[in-house]
Amino acid sequence: MLPILALGDQGIIIEAAIAADNEAVTAGIPFLEAKTKYLEHLKAKEGVISWTALFTGPFFDSYWFTSFTGIDLAAKTITLVDGGTTRFTTSTVAQISRSLVSVLSHAPETANQLVYVESFTTTQLEVLAAIEKTTGEKWKVATKKSEDIRAGGLKAMGEGNIMEGGANVILACVLGKDALEDHSQVEGGIWNDRLGLAKQTVEGEVKRVLQDVLVPL
Repeated sequence: MLPILALGDQGIIIEAAIAADNEAVTAGIPFLEAKTKYLEHLKAKEGVISWTALFTGPFFDSYWFTSFTGIDLAAKTITLVDGGTTRFTTSTVAQISRSLVSVLSHAPETANQLVYVESFTTTQLEVLAAIEKTTGEKWKVATKKSEDIRAGGLKAMGEGNIMEGGANVILACVLGKDALEDHSQVEGGIWNDRLGLAKQTVEGEVKRVLQDVLVPL
């Protein structure tokens, strides 16, 4: 989920493995150390094979509208992390599928490249505004600090709950004020135009997702 180039900032995640002193921690979140290792291995083999690393951000439609991210569709509540103003890059499943096809059809251009794509870069507050506009209802808002989410995740991992704890540590990184999932300033820029990807909007995708789960609106 988090960019390879941000691994230096992912120390706050890697602390979880150190704090837990458990090999299962690293095994439960294998990309922590493996991303850089595998990328360097691929670079070393460029004379033999070509590679493309595709970065999409979290899956917007299949992942974002879940209780894990603080959205409760039934109760019409949302939990904002660090005020909900942190920008994060995200993609729909359809956009990711189009990206994969386009990467393959643009093989010479995408060979040996870090390719960043998106549906959009947004904030929790922008998503909330789109939800309220689409449903015509005001939602209840709760708040959490990213450091508290992270601390809870580290505690859970130390107790052996690797998946849930690791997921919360990652969530704190994505929505926390350091904005580790904001790809808008990555080296080489976003590839959407070069890959001919369709433009999408927060409001349009929120409406589409909610139509699937809250019909009729």
